[in-house]
Amino acid sequence: THHIVLDGLSTNILVQEFTQLYQGKTLPPVTKQYKDYGLWQQTQFETDKFAQQEAYWATKFSDTIPVIDLPTDYPRPVNRSSNGSVVYSVLSQEQTHSLKSLARQTGVTLNMLLLAIYNVWLHRLTGQEDMIVGSPVSGRPAGFEHSLGMFANTIAMRNQPKGNLLFQDFLNQVKLNVVHDYDHQDYPFENLVDKLNLQRDISRNPLFDVMFVYERADERVFKIKNLTFSPYNLSLETAGFDIVLEAIEQEGLLSLTLTYVTDIFKRETIERWLGYFEKMTQDVIKNPNQRLCDIDMLPQDEKQRLLVEFNNTKTNYPQDKTIIDLFEEQVVKTPK
Repeated sequence: THHIVLDGLSTNILVQEFTQLYQGKTLPPVTKQYKDYGLWQQTQFETDKFAQQEAYWATKFSDTIPVIDLPTDYPRPVNRSSNGSVVYSVLSQEQTHSLKSLARQTGVTLNMLLLAIYNVWLHRLTGQEDMIVGSPVSGRPAGFEHSLGMFANTIAMRNQPKGNLLFQDFLNQVKLNVVHDYDHQDYPFENLVDKLNLQRDISRNPLFDVMFVYERADERVFKIKNLTFSPYNLSLETAGFDIVLEAIEQEGLLSLTLTYVTDIFKRETIERWLGYFEKMTQDVIKNPNQRLCDIDMLPQDEKQRLLVEFNNTKTNYPQDKTIIDLFEEQVVKTPK
């Protein structure tokens, strides 16, 4: 289905209801339909709460809006490309447990912790210290928990991962920003884009080009007697943004999915970058009190290649010839 018809939570509801009907169960009545949500949203536009949320987001983006400048393998197309692919990785049970323990120790959710690491990862890739990352929210008001439709909204989370900050201090900043952003999550993203009157660039998305998605997949496990279900990794060929990192927590493991635009990035680049993210995650677990610029992001094999192999510049050369002699010999070998 097109995203204008159903959001991800609606898909989960649809499958849950199918499994219940398959087992001969009766579905509870749905008291509110999507048209009721449309009426609810229209009434919200006239409230003080809506005006307050509008003011919050307008203030958040009242200054110069940063544009992320990721190092690309190919020139960015004039028109934004949606050709994409995806790479997958799974953190070990020990790494997942350590991340959750760190989140508890620092008083944040796993979502906040991963978002903070994602911001630092983007900072280290770009050198930028002002970052806007999109993130989806359910957008469902009370009473619409079992309704089908496109309720999901997008919020634009802005953080400043400055290199001299301690990670713990930056994490606290992310926590406060996330809490405030979620308190104002009902304001429609498309209204914000119109309100800001952004200068549109057809090679990019409005306001941000990277996203972060966190999901607890344990909530969408389907069970039927004598049937088993297992996840299937789709071979995606589209990408709505330059890069989207999706972290999925399920059965004690954290799966990472990195979707990217194939017209600007090579697959080997994205695979290497995902390795950077995993290495930074490990380093943050070991020491959450180090500066952002000191967090180690290079796997040992790449560090060996960059620091040792690429610096091995010793070579044998003729001791009885001058530079001019060698230059003339090379000219004869390759005159063009």
